[in-house]
Amino acid sequence: MANSEETTRSVLDRCKALGFALAGIARPAPSQHERELRDWLAAGKHGEMGYLAEHTTERLDPREMVPGVRSIICVPDRYHDGADAAETPAAGAGPRGRIARYARGDDYHLVMKKR
Repeated sequence: MANSEETTRSVLDRCKALGFALAGIARPAPSQHERELRDWLAAGKHGEMGYLAEHTTERLDPREMVPGVRSIICVPDRYHDGADAAETPAAGAGPRGRIARYARGDDYHLVMKKR
């Protein structure tokens, strides 16, 4: 059986092979920011994103979501490469705007879940 370091390296290598921007492994632990999250939610700062207020206990402690969890694999990713973000409109071309990176590509929730 592989040792812990070999297993960690194997998992991180697999995340890299799948194209994630970064990867890391963390121990599950309660958040150190419970008060801040609860205050933020109570102040309604989550706006129309009601899902952020759901399952607060699980958001604050991953062990509540997955009993017996021993490690968490974290894989942040880029929304889009930003290749067209520097595009400059021609003089007199009329009003233009920039489209946020997260809106330029496929839904990142679906892209990451597929990987």
